[in-house]
Amino acid sequence: MSKLFLFPTVFEHKIIGKSTDQLKKNTIFVPSKDRGEDIKRDYNSLNRFPRVKNILLEEFKNFAEDLGYGRDFKISSSWFTSTQPGDDGTLHNHQNSFYSAIYYYDEYDENSGNILFENPCLRNLSLFVVPNKFDATNSHSWSFDPEKRLLIFFPSYLFHKIGINKSDKTRYSLAVNFIPTKGFGMHDSHINLTE
Repeated sequence: MSKLFLFPTVFEHKIIGKSTDQLKKNTIFVPSKDRGEDIKRDYNSLNRFPRVKNILLEEFKNFAEDLGYGRDFKISSSWFTSTQPGDDGTLHNHQNSFYSAIYYYDEYDENSGNILFENPCLRNLSLFVVPNKFDATNSHSWSFDPEKRLLIFFPSYLFHKIGINKSDKTRYSLAVNFIPTKGFGMHDSHINLTE
């Protein structure tokens, strides 16, 4: 008898080799906590950084191709986030996109606040059996610590949040959403975006 991991949630996390330090010049952020401030929000932030936009898009196209989806994708939205010391984020997912990414382009320490993902299979369970040892197949959640040039791809439907920033400096990151460029769905539910 062999185990079959059916319908897995596929992530990719890797350190990008190319410099993206130009992102540190960004000055427009979406704060992790809404304080009712009248702030400018830019949800197409990577348009101001076309070189980095191309790097991240190419990384995603390689990832999507490895999963069997081809390379016909584009970035639909992107924004910079800032998490002040003592703040965290709210649990959320990304609507109207296929996959999403978080990219860490700054300097971080062990107190900067991780990103935590909820296990979608356990989200609505009324009975949660505690395993003897938690791993990627049975955990209720999974987290990644920020690290300079760390790129994480994840399905957009996954609920996630920024952990508490316990450091004494603001935590910066970049969020990105991807959608197909040709179409999606099958048969009577297919939508062709090129027609």
